[in-house]
Amino acid sequence: MGAVVYDRAVADQPRLLAAVRAATTLALDNQRLQGELEAQFAEVRRARAQTVEYPGSPTRRC
Repeated sequence: MGAVVYDRAVADQPRLLAAVRAATTLALDNQRLQGELEAQFAEVRRARAQTVEYPGSPTRRC
């Protein structure tokens, strides 16, 4: 994600600043959630790779 730059020219525009703040918060939250989701997928892949099937046990596929 790029750097956030503050422009003093918008200091007197509180609605614009609030909108930018909200958009920035959403972008940061989205980035954090995407990272958490990728980590969870990686854990699921690791768990599936470690699953041991015993002879004679039924195999379930989702």
